[in-house]
Amino acid sequence: MTERIGLTITWTQFGLGVGPVVPFPATEADRQKAADEAGKAALLVSKVSAAQRALLRRLAEASPEGYLVPAASWIDTVLKATKGLTEADIERLHTFDWTPAAIGPEELRKKILAVLNKK
Repeated sequence: MTERIGLTITWTQFGLGVGPVVPFPATEADRQKAADEAGKAALLVSKVSAAQRALLRRLAEASPEGYLVPAASWIDTVLKATKGLTEADIERLHTFDWTPAAIGPEELRKKILAVLNKK
């Protein structure tokens, strides 16, 4: 069942949060893997820029259950690809498809810059 383990990014009155998603029934190994991923993701999220926080907030607010991602590595990819962007840049990316995919930060950065350069 480990292929269904993931994370949710949420936004509450207390700020940005990351929580594990573990399917039922789950083994102890599944629960531990989810907890480990959530810890990695929380560390990444704690270091985001204001623009990246705005992006993650937008993604989280788009779904009442939070934004589902497969792993902390996806968050890391998005953060690397959006490093140095301003809040105005993030605002211009409102139609960008942030669906988790097997794409590296460099390729994602190229796609982001292509969208920003079109405007």
